[in-house]
Amino acid sequence: MTQNPPATIDGLRQVPCDPLILAVRAERRPLRGLTGHVDWHLGGFISRLVAQNQLAHDDPILQPAHPLLPVGRLVLWRQG
Repeated sequence: MTQNPPATIDGLRQVPCDPLILAVRAERRPLRGLTGHVDWHLGGFISRLVAQNQLAHDDPILQPAHPLLPVGRLVLWRQG
């Protein structure tokens, strides 16, 4: 049986993916889990989107690959 990689940046380095889909809980800050780790690596990019109210409930945001992340595209989806 294969093990799932941990939901961390190191886990993404072990098993890259494209796209990486992250749930963003707009009412909870700071961001936690893998979403929080990715936000930290991107210098608070996701937190700024939340603060500027740019994440609508039903509209995901697709971002291109970023050199600081071991993933292809990044999809941000608001929860709650």
